Amino acid sequence: MNTGVAKWLPNRPYNDLPRLPPRVNVETRAVLKQCITARAALGELKQAAKLIPNQAMLINTLPLLEARASSEIENIVTTTDKAVSQCRERRTCGPRHQGGAALPAGFV
Repeated sequence: MNTGVAKWLPNRPYNDLPRLPPRVNVETRAVLKQCITARAALGELKQAAKLIPNQAMLINTLPLLEARASSEIENIVTTTDKAVSQCRERRTCGPRHQGGAALPAGFV
């Protein structure tokens, strides 16, 4: 069965990517209209963020949620509540601890 997709070879780069910049105009009228909508939505988000007393609390949860999702890929399933409580107990939350292993050993 031929699906038309080339076989993936990890030791061989895929060099058939199109050249940049694209030959077609990507800044179409529809794309520019969506940019206006996106800019308005970002403005609303910025205003809503100002209502949060401690914005760092919102930002610091993103790496924790990403770590939980990464761990699920490795078949380590936990809840967000459990992840936050363990993070608090071990004092491994915050910007200083970003970029390490997804979740500490014994985290499940």
